[in-house]
Amino acid sequence: MKANQALMLVFTLSFIWFPYPTVAYNINELILNELEENGTRLIFLNTGILGDKGTSRLAKSHLVSDVKHLALWGMKVTDIGVGALAKSMYLKNLEVLDLFNNKVGPRGAAFIAKSVNFLNLKELNLQWNKLGVDGVKALTSSKMLRQLESLDLTANNIGDEGVRLIAQSETLSKLKKLRLGDNSLSSAGLKLLAKSPYLGDVEELDLYGNQIGPDGMEALAESSMIKKLRLLNLKKNKIGDDGIAALAEAHEMKKLEELDIQWNGITESGAWNLASSSRFPKLRILKLWGNEIGDQGRRAIETSPNFKISNPVY
Repeated sequence: MKANQALMLVFTLSFIWFPYPTVAYNINELILNELEENGTRLIFLNTGILGDKGTSRLAKSHLVSDVKHLALWGMKVTDIGVGALAKSMYLKNLEVLDLFNNKVGPRGAAFIAKSVNFLNLKELNLQWNKLGVDGVKALTSSKMLRQLESLDLTANNIGDEGVRLIAQSETLSKLKKLRLGDNSLSSAGLKLLAKSPYLGDVEELDLYGNQIGPDGMEALAESSMIKKLRLLNLKKNKIGDDGIAALAEAHEMKKLEELDIQWNGITESGAWNLASSSRFPKLRILKLWGNEIGDQGRRAIETSPNFKISNPVY
């Protein structure tokens, strides 16, 4: 095959497999293809097609003027693209901004924190980005984000210092959902969170994949911030039987419906402590996979008179 014929074949195949070449797509056509719910939802998922250039074009399109829910998953968006969204004259109605799995750093967080476009924002998802402590500092000191009810900062390397900023932020006083998984948090960080005077309305708390131990559970069990908790995710921490014993004595967790304590070094003793506790009358989903509770521990959970678990207990 001649060289020019081979090049033509490669070009043809790339056009077939990638219908929106990065240099040729029409942003308005893409937007129209993805708009949902009378133009109020715009969702792009995991193609990487937009990048900063495409995001900037999107921000300048009048077609997004009614969008309330904008999701750009895995679009390779950096601080530059976020800056374009923050400056857009068409994104004044946003209530949900979902930037899952991009490359947003502290500067991008500052753009979000200072933009009038986000005055009505209720949900902000920055899971799997690069905020670090400086990014959290920008968000928690914002005067524009006071309506936030849901904040997802999973996997952003914020550490205990980032949690301290969250715990002390009056801006976040309306939060109902807080996700801080995979952020290298220790028991010290959870102690800071547990003392927060602003997080008493949180209903869902996700602390998956951190380094929280038994003393962190003691602080949480004594905290007033747990009084409205419906969901608590502690999967893959280090709470052990001592942590379960502390949690089993919590006075304010009477609304808890779902508890995930998978992979936490819990044994039959921990299972018995949990089954014997009357602190969780509404508990219906209990996830225990990856522990060593044994058959006796499993039966204790399944037959507990203190709660009725609807999912299989492993």
